[in-house]
Amino acid sequence: MVDEDPFSELYNAGWLLAHERQIAFGERIGDASWEMDVEKGILVFGGRLQTRAGVFATWARGDSSLLWGWANEGLPASARGPALALRDYGEKSGIRVLEQRKWQLDEEDAFGVCLAAAGMLDEIMSLYRAPHEGGFAYLAIVDENLRLGPPEAARIARVVLEGVAQGLIGPAIAVPKYLKARGFNVVRSDDAFVRASHRELPLIEINFDEQSPVTVQIGGRRFDPDSHEVDETDVGRSPAGAVVRLLLDNVPELARAPLEVVALSRDPGRCTLVAVASTIPSVDATDALAELEATGMATVCEYLPNEEVSLIPWGSDFLQRVVASFDGGVVNLVCDDESQEVVVVIEDESYDQVVGERLLAVAGLFPEWTFFAARASGFSPDAPDDVSRSSAAQATNRRLLRWERGA
Repeated sequence: MVDEDPFSELYNAGWLLAHERQIAFGERIGDASWEMDVEKGILVFGGRLQTRAGVFATWARGDSSLLWGWANEGLPASARGPALALRDYGEKSGIRVLEQRKWQLDEEDAFGVCLAAAGMLDEIMSLYRAPHEGGFAYLAIVDENLRLGPPEAARIARVVLEGVAQGLIGPAIAVPKYLKARGFNVVRSDDAFVRASHRELPLIEINFDEQSPVTVQIGGRRFDPDSHEVDETDVGRSPAGAVVRLLLDNVPELARAPLEVVALSRDPGRCTLVAVASTIPSVDATDALAELEATGMATVCEYLPNEEVSLIPWGSDFLQRVVASFDGGVVNLVCDDESQEVVVVIEDESYDQVVGERLLAVAGLFPEWTFFAARASGFSPDAPDDVSRSSAAQATNRRLLRWERGA
């Protein structure tokens, strides 16, 4: 950890927000390889994800020095945009460490300082630590497509708990700043406690009294350093198998006869579809689901705010499964067993909603098939093959999280 002076102001101002950005970005790129065109400011991961980026700072192993990108005259001007924005911010805010061109820091502290600095700039979505022969280049990602989505309860808890545990921040200063940056209204704040509200989340209360372990409570859910929920990262973005466990914990009827969860598909932030089959031939899954208590599902929905969660009765007939998965709006289905393609014909008035909110998740329940959606007004039952694949909406698996029993 760096000394409290002069870097504490930097950490308190930006580290928590930057840490959340790093978590989200790490989920996107994994361990993909990287390459950068410095002149063009283009950073590519794994040959597939292309982003806009600039050189924020560099760290030299030889003399353990951190050099801000704005002071690196060896870089083209096109690569120094984020670093120049940082210098301007430092001048306006009076944060002296941003105006000094070079610092003697070990590698861990250098990255921490850069991370905290990046967290203060709205135009920086994440920071990538790119290794090279002489040390590291810290690359600032400035691609709007990678901006953080709405805050999610478990992710907020994880960020706060990890920030306090690492001892990099003063919680009484840093936590309210972070919550405000994520759209919360801080209604109470003192040296040991923060209470904040958000229009789309339950009330959040954070206790960081030095005499007891730090805790985060959001609605009726309590998070602490030993909470398995935080270890699962974020329920809102967690592996689909973790969401299945969430369902079984809160709706125990799904874990015993005659019901069984057999598959789950998520389009995070939009829709979660849970396929539920009957284990008893004489019991229809639709009838059994109708008898479920609503309380447990309401709790699950609190964990996945702004996301529709639907239980799909999973019978033996393929076409019935598809129709049930869409929950209305479907007027026709055309299936090609040879190419394993499904054209879903949707009422015109429901088309935008179905395609925007449900098509991708439905496709995840049928991973062997490719789904297309067509408007009813442009579909001819006499010539279904005339549906233009290029103009129809196609469900791709770009953001999908899937789970299958036994997988």
